[in-house]
Amino acid sequence: MELVRNSLNSLTPNTYDLAGNKLTSTETVDGKESQTRFTYDDHDRLTKLEGPDGTITYTYDKNGNRIASEKNSEKLDYIYDTENRLLAIKDKKGLLMAAFYDGDDNRVFTASRKEGKNTYQLFQHKPKDTKSGRKSPYTAPSGEENSLFWYGFTQNVLQALSTLPQTVGSIWHSIFDDVSTAYHQKVAKDRATKEGIVVNPPELGNLPGQGEVTYASQVQDVLIPYTTREDTYNYYEERNYVNDVNREHAEVLETYDHDGKARETYSYGKGRTSYLNNQTGDSYNYLTNQSGSVTGLTKDGQAVASSRYHLYGTRKTSTDTTGNPFAYNGEARDDTGLDYLRARYYDSQGGTFLTEDSYPGEDTDPLSQNHYSYVQNNPVNYTDPSGHFWNSIKKAGTMLKRRPLMLGMV
Repeated sequence: MELVRNSLNSLTPNTYDLAGNKLTSTETVDGKESQTRFTYDDHDRLTKLEGPDGTITYTYDKNGNRIASEKNSEKLDYIYDTENRLLAIKDKKGLLMAAFYDGDDNRVFTASRKEGKNTYQLFQHKPKDTKSGRKSPYTAPSGEENSLFWYGFTQNVLQALSTLPQTVGSIWHSIFDDVSTAYHQKVAKDRATKEGIVVNPPELGNLPGQGEVTYASQVQDVLIPYTTREDTYNYYEERNYVNDVNREHAEVLETYDHDGKARETYSYGKGRTSYLNNQTGDSYNYLTNQSGSVTGLTKDGQAVASSRYHLYGTRKTSTDTTGNPFAYNGEARDDTGLDYLRARYYDSQGGTFLTEDSYPGEDTDPLSQNHYSYVQNNPVNYTDPSGHFWNSIKKAGTMLKRRPLMLGMV
């Protein structure tokens, strides 16, 4: 058993099996105890997580890649390319996240689903030949809505493909039809609700197989405004990445959207020092702990955000609303909760990687032969920025390589 006191002064005892897999984690905060149990298969792959918030089950393909996770009947599906790199994550609503990579496995493009709000202006529709009326909405043009649905997102993906190596583009094209169905939103003609409201989505054009769309602006009768209604919608936030590949581990210098407009810009010294949100014009400086985890952000010398983490990286508390993607151990975390560690993605909730490590381990170190565990289950002393090999954290805050000869291995 291992006993750890975390940053919130709570005791966290963990138990492990002989292969180094974490079996239980018990946390006591303010006198209240909660336990999480972990189950693995014969290949050290996490198959079940039972915690205070429910049970999550995981399944894998023949290559050892996690292809599904399910919690409370909510399922996520994971799609990979032929090199076992994560391409997309889907839920029942559609595409959650997509990613492309260059020939050196550096991430160069991502698309993440976001939720927005749209305000509809409702009108009283009075046909000229009758005193009866029905209600019909007209929505003013929105700057984002053109790219929210199937056609717009498809165009952006195809543009991104043109900038990628042919092998990556071919891989994506081979599965594109299947993935596209995940975020294709059906728009029916004059879909009426119980209130008689006719929904005419603006600026979308005609989607495949859906017929023509009639807009309120095309109705030849009198439209009298009477109220507004706010609806939510999904759109995709896209990023192309400019990476500094000359650093020991490739780091993001800048991201930009499909129109070539800069989104975020990052500055580095010994580590990542600052972040500029080009959309708002706000610039922030990073506050980090000994392992590099982002614990806070400052703006003009004033603290504007703070974050705390559990032992394996899940957020305990956070007030960060700046759009900063970097978190645990200074690595990028996407909206699905996964940390991008270059060679592989890490799931802090289960404390394991999604895919098998291509490095087989050392004969003299049995724990290194566990291909899914994170830093041999010792996150207090180690980090893993490469997704292959852990680094040791010195008290002075510098890093020691586990094996110098491993740095050139892929």
